[in-house]
Amino acid sequence: MKKYTTFLSVTPIVIALLTLVGWAFSINILIYPFSNVVMNPVTAICIILCGISFLSYYKLEYNRFNHAVWILSAIIPMTLGLFLLIRIIGIDLHLDQLLFSSYITDQATHMMQKRMAPNTALNFILIGTALLLARVERDWKQSLGNYLMLAAFVIGIFGFVVILFHVPRATHLLPMSLQTAFCFILLSLAYLYENSHRGFMWVIGSENIGGKTARMYIPIAVILPVFIGYGTLYLAGRIEFSTELGAAVLVISIMWVFFMGIWYISRDLNISDSARVQLE
Repeated sequence: MKKYTTFLSVTPIVIALLTLVGWAFSINILIYPFSNVVMNPVTAICIILCGISFLSYYKLEYNRFNHAVWILSAIIPMTLGLFLLIRIIGIDLHLDQLLFSSYITDQATHMMQKRMAPNTALNFILIGTALLLARVERDWKQSLGNYLMLAAFVIGIFGFVVILFHVPRATHLLPMSLQTAFCFILLSLAYLYENSHRGFMWVIGSENIGGKTARMYIPIAVILPVFIGYGTLYLAGRIEFSTELGAAVLVISIMWVFFMGIWYISRDLNISDSARVQLE
């Protein structure tokens, strides 16, 4: 699993850098690649710092400089996220308007869709904290990092689905852009893969039959319902497709995924039992 972590951590950095290029040169295809909810430039900076923090700790040789980069690159997004999250109680420091502020405030149809959303700020707190816990020696604190990253992953998936499904109210209240959600998903996976021996991840990272089965079916369990839900909404907007029929298709699809998963696990357990009996 660890062989994928470099790619998973570098990709968000590249996406964020492209977004900053779009902001700097007013390239709309880089600013608005999927919807009118965009990646705030401060969000892009924070994503880059999170990726650098991960690479500094896990992929680069340990020295004082890399150690300082790891800590600072984790603390800055976490601190910014904390100060931006308090906006929900009415204290607005406008830290997400430090870059390209005139463009954000003057040209936005809905300014909140260009500002850092509360769920985005929360994710930076979670990811920054998890990165700082990477060097803690106590097992429960190391495992806590995995749970924090799991929470960030779930928030990222929610943001991705909300934008993909064009949920108007959720998009207005929690306007996380599609590329921001995708970056959070990749960063979370990079951390979880790198720490596959800690906490709940040891089950998934195991080379035994349980770990192999989990690695096969968890991606299916996450991705397939999203595609089915999107396909249902897509058809509903173009042909006469009732909500009840869409719900039925979704339920049957989930049942089929569960059936195939149970069948596969049962098959491997039977093979394992047969091999054990022959050895005895």
